[in-house]
Amino acid sequence: MTTITNNKLTAAQMAVIRRMQAGDRLLFNNMKGSYYFSTSRGYDGVTIPARSLLEKGVIKISEDAPFYTKPMELTAVGIKVKE
Repeated sequence: MTTITNNKLTAAQMAVIRRMQAGDRLLFNNMKGSYYFSTSRGYDGVTIPARSLLEKGVIKISEDAPFYTKPMELTAVGIKVKE
């Protein structure tokens, strides 16, 4: 399990992690290159913080998602945020 202190993350990055830990599904649309949460009101775009978290290795594309899945689900499994 990877531990990350929240002083190394921006508020937007922490919001993405908290939503994922609460069970919200972060999705990636590879046709547009955008990341978003699907909600009952539509979509909440979180491309910039999600992309930076993916680059840092904090989140990863779900290994059980087939490569042709559009949108692809991303997971924050194994990430523990230390206050």
